[in-house]
Amino acid sequence: NLDQKLWSWLNIGTNTQVSEMDRGGRSAGFESAFYANPLLAPYDTTGAIAVVPWPEDPVTTNPLDALNAVDDDVNKRLFSSNYLRLTVPHVKGLTFTMNGGLDLANREQATYWGLNTNTGRSVNGQSSVANTDRNDWTWENIVRYQRGFAKHNLDFTGLYSRQGSDLEVNGVNGT
Repeated sequence: NLDQKLWSWLNIGTNTQVSEMDRGGRSAGFESAFYANPLLAPYDTTGAIAVVPWPEDPVTTNPLDALNAVDDDVNKRLFSSNYLRLTVPHVKGLTFTMNGGLDLANREQATYWGLNTNTGRSVNGQSSVANTDRNDWTWENIVRYQRGFAKHNLDFTGLYSRQGSDLEVNGVNGT
């Protein structure tokens, strides 16, 4: 955050936030664990997560199966709200304010189910990639004249505002 009075007639300010969140990784399947045979072996003899945890039923999914999937999911975001306020020095009561805002977001997702997962084994490997870009912006110009004359007050506000938004989503799946 920044709020600065540069001169007696000019103020500027910003409120800017930047973030990056990593939401990658899969969790074990609670539902499949709830319904699983209590005698299944979640790990094989090498200590790795077993692709077929119950040899008598090769369709049974290991509740830990998703832990073997390679899963990336990263969100990046920039949010910024800015202003410039000008008090016109030679015209008492006249101000001009310009506000501008940006909200930029990007999400990149990629998942691979290899042969070491039940999902990947059934289709000889499966992958998906998705990218999302979102851009929103706002721009405002505000002119205000505020003046008191004896028992009367005059307050005039003029506003011109524009905003835009753009969303692009791309994805591909492969087996």
